[in-house]
Amino acid sequence: DMTERKRAEANLKESGQRLNLAHDSSRIGMWDLDLLTDTAVRSLRHDQIFGYSAPVPAWGMSIFLTHVIPEDRPVAKQAFETAFTSGNFEMECRILWADTSVHWISARGRVYRNERGEPVRMMGTVADITASKRAEQRLKESEAYLDAIIENIPLMLFIKDARSLRFQRINRPGEELLGSPRQRFLGKTDYECWPRAQAEFFVEKDRETLTSGKVVDIAEEPIQTRHHGVRLLHTKKVPILDRTGQPSHVLGISEDITERRRTEKERQLLADLSLVLTVTLDYESTVSTVG
Repeated sequence: DMTERKRAEANLKESGQRLNLAHDSSRIGMWDLDLLTDTAVRSLRHDQIFGYSAPVPAWGMSIFLTHVIPEDRPVAKQAFETAFTSGNFEMECRILWADTSVHWISARGRVYRNERGEPVRMMGTVADITASKRAEQRLKESEAYLDAIIENIPLMLFIKDARSLRFQRINRPGEELLGSPRQRFLGKTDYECWPRAQAEFFVEKDRETLTSGKVVDIAEEPIQTRHHGVRLLHTKKVPILDRTGQPSHVLGISEDITERRRTEKERQLLADLSLVLTVTLDYESTVSTVG
């Protein structure tokens, strides 16, 4: 009715006065939306966040939605619908600037109701989060690139928490070598995965790595696997430091050298046999020596 509209107009005028008192240089834009007339007053920073260098004519929710890129409009509409139910408005979406560039915004607000409980007003803030979203995307791409390397490098890699020495990650080659899915190890200690003597050796080398702060090179260590019996590994354990320089994780890099060691022993045996054959032609003596 007319009374309701006049009250809304008065409230909107009062809001405009408050916003004019706000610092337009703030990184946060402010808005006050009259739901009855679908018009809003905004701080200058609000309009700058939407790509305008100067204030633009009043616009409301319907005009705001035209700035949202088509792919994100369902998200924006859902945010408004949820706000009318919960009373709180919160949304992240992409908007299209006048120069056709795309920017990310984060908008938050609150719904106010009249005496009859009907939503008549929304007030809130908006911020340009494009830089953080781009940084987040670069981080995701970097993590995906790193994951691809970790999962495809032909070595077993594992990461343990420095404090508990529990496994936090094992890559695919590690799964194949151990013969069990990584979920069997994640969150567990060596004592929960291996015989006690073997676990004590692993933990001792972990602590040596963390205490020294240096790479520990283990030329040969046996490990019991599910399908391949005991294998010999050449392992390097690397301390991973946090921002304060304190060790936060242990990175393990293991290479299966079982076949290499077997080949080396066979070559040594052939060399020894060749030497024996060159110093004697006596059959009985040669067979006895070789035996």
